[in-house]
Amino acid sequence: MNRLAFMMLGPGVLFVGLANSGAEPSPGSSYRASAMLHSDTTRVDSVNNAVIKQYCQRCHGERRQRGSLSLQTFDAAYPERNPEIAESIIRKLRVGMMPPAGTRRPGGDTLLALARTLEARIDEAAAMSPNPGNRTFQRLNRAEYAASIRSLLEVEVDVEAFLPLDTKSANFDNIADVQ
Repeated sequence: MNRLAFMMLGPGVLFVGLANSGAEPSPGSSYRASAMLHSDTTRVDSVNNAVIKQYCQRCHGERRQRGSLSLQTFDAAYPERNPEIAESIIRKLRVGMMPPAGTRRPGGDTLLALARTLEARIDEAAAMSPNPGNRTFQRLNRAEYAASIRSLLEVEVDVEAFLPLDTKSANFDNIADVQ
């Protein structure tokens, strides 16, 4: 029989899963687990949106837009829709910059729970569709070219006579973007 297993991963983050007790699963048990997880997620989302509305939108609303940021349309349930804004919120909350000193702040670890939830959602969305980015084409620098010829053909080549100087960046000559 499958039973629901609950585990707190952190403040405001609840993991719900099925624990197998050896017997056959009861009909609808996965549906019940899914429904309970969904209802808890919905509750966390509404709390997070309420925190953003109460403590953030006063300065970051449509009218004031401090830091050129409006959180009026930001939804904590779907931070992957605005990942730049979500990352900015996470950074500011993690270092304690927001809400700024002298303004009202929520009690306890509410802000930490908000940051953790946003991080988890962003990480989950990134894992679902990874994007490693582009890699700039990179050629061998003169020293690497000489070592390759020596290794492959067992011939010593004076690369300084044949190849132009390598461009350096921060005293490195194998940075792809400057080659």
